Amino acid sequence: MADPTTPLSEIAKGIPKSQAAVGAAAAISMLFLPDRLIPEQLSILRPASSIIVVLSVILAWVFQRWLSRRLGVVALVAVVMLVLLILGQVAFVVELSAVGDPPETHYYLVGTSLTDNGRAWAGQLGVASAPREVQVLRVGPDAIPGMYGASYFAVAAAYTLSTVTFLLASVLAIAAAQLKRRALAKPGGP
Repeated sequence: MADPTTPLSEIAKGIPKSQAAVGAAAAISMLFLPDRLIPEQLSILRPASSIIVVLSVILAWVFQRWLSRRLGVVALVAVVMLVLLILGQVAFVVELSAVGDPPETHYYLVGTSLTDNGRAWAGQLGVASAPREVQVLRVGPDAIPGMYGASYFAVAAAYTLSTVTFLLASVLAIAAAQLKRRALAKPGGP
């Protein structure tokens, strides 16, 4: 672990250039994540993901010894979070196509089941038995929290946690692999 009193400029000098380049590329790419991956309500994750990647690179450098010994665990966490994100996409993200002027496709996160209010709103608009996409379109995306209640907030929290953990674990796994490769390349390496 690095000395906590070391100035940030000294820490930055100690981060391997390849690790910094991977972190910078990942941070920039996070701004351009596909809309499908980050639903409209969680759009704050786009700029926040860049910060998470930069922090991951710093954490990778600070905890490099610990990290190089636990590459498998960190990689497994990244894979599990990716699977959870994919399942979350399939189960809780609805696509609204050709909405607005000019027409655009939007992706919204929903909950597990409609609340009594959500069912009443959908019933009033004649879409009670329609697919979720139609219900959200007719009631309006701004009403999603009211339509799904606590289940929406639970899904949003789980989706956010999975996204942040996936980003963190992915960058840490890449950094750990680089550290391990560098250690093996040294004469007398492990």
